[in-house]
Amino acid sequence: MTAPLVIAHRAGARHDVENSLVAIARAQGHGADAVEIDVRRTLDGVAVLQHDLFPVRTMRWPLPLFLLPARLATRLRLRADGRLPTLAAAFDAAPPGLGFAIELKEPSAARSTLVAVQGPAAAGRPLMSWSKFEAVARFFARELSEVPGGMEITLLRDGQTRDSTDRFLADAHEWGATGVCVSARLLHDGVFAVAERRGLRVYTGFGTLRRQESVLAEGWPLAGFTTDWPAEAKVGLAAASPEEGSPGGDA
Repeated sequence: MTAPLVIAHRAGARHDVENSLVAIARAQGHGADAVEIDVRRTLDGVAVLQHDLFPVRTMRWPLPLFLLPARLATRLRLRADGRLPTLAAAFDAAPPGLGFAIELKEPSAARSTLVAVQGPAAAGRPLMSWSKFEAVARFFARELSEVPGGMEITLLRDGQTRDSTDRFLADAHEWGATGVCVSARLLHDGVFAVAERRGLRVYTGFGTLRRQESVLAEGWPLAGFTTDWPAEAKVGLAAASPEEGSPGGDA
């Protein structure tokens, strides 16, 4: 079984400023195979990295970024260091081979994101579109041929329950997604069986280190997961699947 992708949450917010170029550049050093970043758009349609609709917390700026042209938005300073990055700049800052799980925080950022992933710095990287919006999933399913190297389309959903999981997976399949991000507390063998029948890869995310350790110990066939503890995740994965002939494995 292929090891799941270890995806640094908000590019590695536990170690560096969230969604920053510094965090992206350092993510592999902390054990990440990919980074999860949050994307919004500017007034003139440039994809930028920002989680909050009103970025007071991160940049002390009280208005949505879609009200500003890129030339002004990218002058805003992040809370600790650097300026608001564009998605294109994020690809430029990333070390070779680092993947991107691009969470679109608004449907109107889809076209801007498509433009950025068509750039040369994105070529050859594992790319994933993550969103809870049907319009985003359908957009990338329709435009997939325009992404050099392809892109995985992963559906997210708020308020997941055990009873709603089947509907979630059915919607993902219908809307053209190729993956789903299922709450870690709802993972069980049945989820993976249904996902396999529908041709969906299963991702999850960990809010606590204890949850991460317990889920990884189960050895489920996850495609990947977001985490604030990528280095610890690599240790947990190695412990759950020791290589043949290695200490703890079959000699």
